[in-house]
Amino acid sequence: LDGVAKLGLDKDRHWVVPLPVEAVANHSTDQREFKVGLVGHYRPEKGLDEVLDVLLKEKLPFRWVVGIPNVSDFRNDSKHGGGNTPFELLDTSSPESYFSVLSSCDLIVLCYTLDGYTFRPSGLVADAASCGTAVLVPAYPVLKHQIHHPIAIGECYSSMSEIPACIDAISERLTDFKRNFPAYIQGRNTETLAMLFDEQTAGMNP
Repeated sequence: LDGVAKLGLDKDRHWVVPLPVEAVANHSTDQREFKVGLVGHYRPEKGLDEVLDVLLKEKLPFRWVVGIPNVSDFRNDSKHGGGNTPFELLDTSSPESYFSVLSSCDLIVLCYTLDGYTFRPSGLVADAASCGTAVLVPAYPVLKHQIHHPIAIGECYSSMSEIPACIDAISERLTDFKRNFPAYIQGRNTETLAMLFDEQTAGMNP
């Protein structure tokens, strides 16, 4: 209840559920270096291998990392799981390593299936935003709204072939996106969400 009181919310209508988040941005200090991350649980059907195909073919001039919690699965099942790759493979199985990777990148590229995310938001987008990291996501309805409301913190792609051009565009606009994060987080903070819930549930019986 102390947390509810600190937020100025009604203790009879709201509860605070602890969720550890490291909102620390350790982005590249070298202005010439743009760091791109592919982050998330590895499963072949999620499309990570296809994104890697595109990026490896383009030979983009960025530093990029792949951060996944199931590294052994990636090494065993992915055609890119062997050595001699131009990306750094990082284990994100702990909360500390996960947020460390998110906060160290300038951009996170997410690949989701249409069936699974047509009308579904991404927790990874929320985590990246808490770290001040821009995101590039498929142009599905809910994901598109999630990264553009109340203000843009990234871009969308309609096909994987568009990813290299989108990365270039975001790298050029990175300062603008970084400037947007305070307003984005303010528009989606606990108080704002509680107010929206109150508006939607006004008049309902408990």
